[in-house]
Amino acid sequence: MYYIMKAEINDKFIKKWHPEYDRIENDEEWYRDILCEVKMDIKSKRTLNKKTFEEIINWKAKRAKGKIEWANFNKYSEQIRKCLDKNLSDTEKLNFLDNLKGIGVPIATTVLHFIFPQKIPIMDVRTAEILQEKDYIESTQRTQKNFEPFQKAILKIKSNCPKWSLRQIDRVLFAFHKRKKAKKCCRK
Repeated sequence: MYYIMKAEINDKFIKKWHPEYDRIENDEEWYRDILCEVKMDIKSKRTLNKKTFEEIINWKAKRAKGKIEWANFNKYSEQIRKCLDKNLSDTEKLNFLDNLKGIGVPIATTVLHFIFPQKIPIMDVRTAEILQEKDYIESTQRTQKNFEPFQKAILKIKSNCPKWSLRQIDRVLFAFHKRKKAKKCCRK
């Protein structure tokens, strides 16, 4: 039987698991391209254009594309524009996006992460499960209510491991989850 050690997610853990991500996924160049597109859109339009938004959806969860009201993209664009208000909390920004058709917390946090990559982590089932298993959070539910504890946990890891970005921490948790799952499947 495979057991997860309750060890802290620290520099040693991150250094060990970070290279694994590139053995599992091949999306880092795509991720960086989207970051650049988002930065340009925010600078020039103070929101995201439809193409950039669609790239984010494709990167995170292509299956969600059919749930977006593309004909009413201006609603999405306006809510994204509201998220740029520095006086709003991250939870308020999340609320603006989560309430749009076809957007849930995982996609909303992904959009916000691309806009605020140093501040907002992507709330994904894999990262939530590892954080829960390692006693950083209580629930794996990806809801508005659980976002703040999730964000605090990731930012705590970031604070304890300052040389790693939120993206790098996300990659580590994703890779660890994938490898852990693969080991469980092989042991049955």
